[in-house]
Amino acid sequence: MKQTLFLLLVATILTGCSYFNPTITPQMAQKLRAAYAVGDYFTLAANIDSVNARFYSPEMQLHRVTAYNFIDKIAASEAALSDYYTKALDKKSNDTIGYALLHVHLDNVLKLQRYADAVTCVQSLLEKYTPFMTKQEINNFALLQAEYNAVSKVVPMVCDKQADSELQLSIDKFGFPKVQVRVRKYADELYINIQSPFCTVAESSAGRFELRQLEGTFDAVSPLFNPAIAGVAVADELRIGNAVFRNVPFIVFPDKAMWAQDSMPVRGTLGFNILRQLEQFTLTADNKILIPQYADVASASNIGLDGTKILVASQTRNNAPFPMYWNMGASKTTFYSIAEQADTAIYNAFQFNIGNKPFNIDSICVDKSERAGRGMGVFGRDVLKHTKAIRVNLKGMRLSVE
Repeated sequence: MKQTLFLLLVATILTGCSYFNPTITPQMAQKLRAAYAVGDYFTLAANIDSVNARFYSPEMQLHRVTAYNFIDKIAASEAALSDYYTKALDKKSNDTIGYALLHVHLDNVLKLQRYADAVTCVQSLLEKYTPFMTKQEINNFALLQAEYNAVSKVVPMVCDKQADSELQLSIDKFGFPKVQVRVRKYADELYINIQSPFCTVAESSAGRFELRQLEGTFDAVSPLFNPAIAGVAVADELRIGNAVFRNVPFIVFPDKAMWAQDSMPVRGTLGFNILRQLEQFTLTADNKILIPQYADVASASNIGLDGTKILVASQTRNNAPFPMYWNMGASKTTFYSIAEQADTAIYNAFQFNIGNKPFNIDSICVDKSERAGRGMGVFGRDVLKHTKAIRVNLKGMRLSVE
């Protein structure tokens, strides 16, 4: 009897040790560390929940914050960040981790439309972490801080999808798509620019839209990369088909900053904040955009968000992982200049697989600039020449081709 009680006591102590001091296997720790080091956030996100939630280390919290941000679980990312700041006693020893975490936190609060918090976040980056930045990065953050401060005066945007929508896209001579929007009684076509966090508009179009202009100006760079003095105006209501947006902030640029050489003036652009609130949309081969009232329940996720850029977990013909960005504003698919593609400028009949749907792209050019971000390249709208449609579900984090 005494021996049985003793064994039960030992078992209880061991169980308690495991409960209060959970561990991570060396193999899993190395797997997560390696995935983070090379920017393989798909592997990071796929394995992060296999680690006991009670296990803590500064490095592990960095992995959690990053993985949840990548798959757009913003609340979970912020909770892991809060846990880090609660438990990190010696913050000076974790400057590198603190710098990386603050970058993720900035992306989180922008997606939550907490622009005042974004101002504070940028201020912390500039006060604490300039040794980690280049001069260009410091200048960029100074510009962004002023922009976020101006937008922080706007009530958070909301979207009410009153019914399904089907709209015809216009494609300009460079292959960039535009969609009709309506503000008050005025309708116009704006470009879709998913890599920009905010909507932008030329001053003349802001006047026609009768946007509500806010006080204050700041230095900014237009979507056409022209530096200018900008301001912020608000569309109290904006319609895209049957989707009604309220409190839409626009960065307002002088008309001349919205001109590009050899092109028509850009009257305005719709940013990622608009598409994120649409939750789901489908682009068809005949240049239509379909917006359902309700997003589908995705079977499995296969995309992540690198800031506002959509990264797709695609594969090549031998099912090898080959992550690619997707940009509906790009007319053609392009590879970055990485080792596997350094021997030629053009690839012919390259096969991809997205969600078990194989397709070929006839001709792919190689961008000779250095690889940017975590993708091997960018999927363009030429994917629609070989498929019927591309469906993007930002709520379920899935991109599928049909």
